[in-house]
Formats: sequence, C-alpha cells, structure tokens
Amino acid sequence: MAPPPRAGPLPLLLALALLPACASAPGPIPPSPTRPEASPGGGGAEAPVLDVSGAPPPAPSPSLEPRGLVPPGDDPVIAEVDGSPVRAGEVARFLFRYDPARALDVLNQILDARVLEADAAAAGITLPPGEIEARTEEQFRRQEQEVRVQYGAQWTLADYLADRFGFTVEAFRADLAALVRLQALRDRLVRFEATREERIRIRVLILEDEETARECARRLREGADFTALARQVSLAPAADLPPYRRDEVQPPELAEELFSMEPGTVSRPVRVAREGREVFQVFKVVERTLPRDGPWSAVAEEVERGLKVRPVSPPEYLQWARRARERHGVRFLLEEPGKRDGGGR
Repeated sequence: MAPPPRAGPLPLLLALALLPACASAPGPIPPSPTRPEASPGGGGAEAPVLDVSGAPPPAPSPSLEPRGLVPPGDDPVIAEVDGSPVRAGEVARFLFRYDPARALDVLNQILDARVLEADAAAAGITLPPGEIEARTEEQFRRQEQEVRVQYGAQWTLADYLADRFGFTVEAFRADLAALVRLQALRDRLVRFEATREERIRIRVLILEDEETARECARRLREGADFTALARQVSLAPAADLPPYRRDEVQPPELAEELFSMEPGTVSRPVRVAREGREVFQVFKVVERTLPRDGPWSAVAEEVERGLKVRPVSPPEYLQWARRARERHGVRFLLEEPGKRDGGGR
C-alpha cells in the first residue's frame, strides 16, 4: 500500500480534540488573552489556548520520517549525527529561538491543561456517566471518515496512524479521550464560575452618531430584532458576547447603569472613543444572574441543562482562561531574543 500524499495532512490530536463546545467540526478559535508575544518575553500578539486550529508541521520525506515518542529522562537523546547526540532540550531551544510562535502554542496548551486539572479538582467537578466515551467515539469516527475521504477507501485510520506518525489506534484513542475529558471539564468550569458571581449578558450596537443611536434605541424598545438591526446600521456585527462581571465593565458609571437594568431593557446611547474616533453604543441586557456560593453538586443539574441550551462560546472560555491564569500565577520566564549575544540572531 502506497503511503498517503504529503499534502493536506489530517489534523492530529491537539488540532482536533479540544473543539469549542459550540462547534460541530474542527475550526479556529479566538486567540489566547494571555499568550506572550512571538518574541519571547513580549506581550502583545496572541495564540490559541488549547490549540484546535492548526495541522501538525509538515513531515519529512518518508525515508527520514521519525517514529515514536520522546524517550523518558530529563533531557533525552532523540537523534544522532555521526554518533553525536541531539537532545530534546536542543530542539525546544531551537523552536523558541527560530519558530517561537509554534513553541509558544505548545507551551500555552501545557499551561492551560494544568490550570484546568487543578481547578476541576478544587471544584469537585464531575462529568455525566458515559459522556467521555460517547464524545471520544464520535471524534474517532470523524477522523476515520476523514482519512478515507482524503486518501481513499483502502485506507483505515489504523493504517494512517501507523504509516504517518508511528501511532497505534489504542494510543490515539487514549490520548483523544484524555483531551475530550479536558474539554468537558473546561465547559463545566466556565459555567460553574459564572454561577458564583453577579453577571450580565449584553448585546451592543455601535453607531456613527448620536441621532442614529437614539433612533436604534427607540426601535429596540419597540421590539425590533437586534440582529437584523445590527446588520443594517451597526459598525460591528452583533457578536455573542460572554457574560460580564461588574468590574469588567468600564467605566464604573456604565457598569452601575447596566447592572441596574432588567433583562430585555435597552440603554441610552453611550459616547465612546473607538479606534481614534467618537462613536455611540446602545446596549441591550439579555440576562442577569445573581451570585451563589454553593458547591458543584448544588448547581450541577442547572449547569448541565444550560450547556445543552447554550454551549460555551470561545469568547466565554477565553474570558475564564484569562482569570484562571491570573489565579494560578502563570508567568513566562523566557529571555528576550539577543539577550545573550548582544542583540543579534
């Protein structure tokens, strides 16, 4: 059997398993709120949290393609040239120096997996019986079908994993189940935290001038469809925004106003500076929740019902991830490029 073509590789584990709960197929999610800049130590550019968007890096030619996993040890030897060892740490240093975006994506996945495990254990999060098995099987079958579509009916997922990556089906399924479990914990943690704080969900129109803003506010109060109105006049689409805490709405005067409004009500036009110019925003309060201090067992049924009605959106998860990293004191201890060699590569 000939090996599959090198173009268009099937996304492997980290690229497929931790999908946003609202997604039906693999696709990108918004960037992490906390990823450092691509130059190590910076702080502007962003990368996915628990990356679900990219395929694995291009593989070498078949005759040189590596197989298997990194051997155990603090800094194991993973290759040799003329008997001279190449160690895992050398590969990591190379990536951080010459391809920091890829290296930081992996680092972010490791950090967020640890945060998820710690928070889930502290909260006592439990999962419905059989959920991980069912979701793992669904993902597995999807990948099996993808292999046949891309490479032909004669190829099975087992053939592909063995030929391309040196994986067994059993190892692939076990890793997939572990990642699906993290996704399930993630969704429960996001909603569990939401029950413990006062929050509001809002929608917002961004308008060119005050007169248009007043007219839109009037139309919304009279029952106009928010999404249709946004398509007609808003400078930005009617996005599905995550629930906000009081301290996340600025300025404080606006927070006080919005948190005093009942669900379904519409705000006055609010003047704001946006991208160097003055615009007006009109807010509609969709939902308001009051804080509860009970354990997971007290809200589990409510959370499970809510996830079925409205899955966790990527912005909602990223908002939680930012705060979770702050709670756990996540820090990046990377050197600035050129620090050792006087500024040159």
